[in-house]
Amino acid sequence: MMNGNEAILYWNDEPISCLTSNSLSEVLSFLATSKKTINGAQTFKPVANSYSINFEAVMAVGVGMSWDEIVILFRNMRQGMWDISGIDDAGYGYLSNLEMTANSGEIITFTGTIIGCGIIRSSPITYNVWAQSPSFNVSEAGRYVLVAP
Repeated sequence: MMNGNEAILYWNDEPISCLTSNSLSEVLSFLATSKKTINGAQTFKPVANSYSINFEAVMAVGVGMSWDEIVILFRNMRQGMWDISGIDDAGYGYLSNLEMTANSGEIITFTGTIIGCGIIRSSPITYNVWAQSPSFNVSEAGRYVLVAP
């Protein structure tokens, strides 16, 4: 079992500030085939998949990616890299929706949606390399880290 606060949403390697929730939704699109079975039932073939990520956060200053930083990325229509730690899913996408809620006497919150672009892949693997000399060179080859003098 996993707790929701273990699934942190990152945008361009920076956590979304004070995230309160996030969700990943995947959808398959189907094309109806012209082939029918004997009983007249129609068949379908999957042709495309898509996904989106919805998130909600509390407005905070100095913690992770702020509302102001997210708005700049949104208005510049730039593709970004997303990553959900704990679930180990990652990919690229665009911010497609942002909304800020500022009710009188309450903490300001904001919500957003990331529309996926391309496939969902496993999050980048983090390697820890220990070397006894600063003259060692580190290079990545597939899933292994090679350390050579």
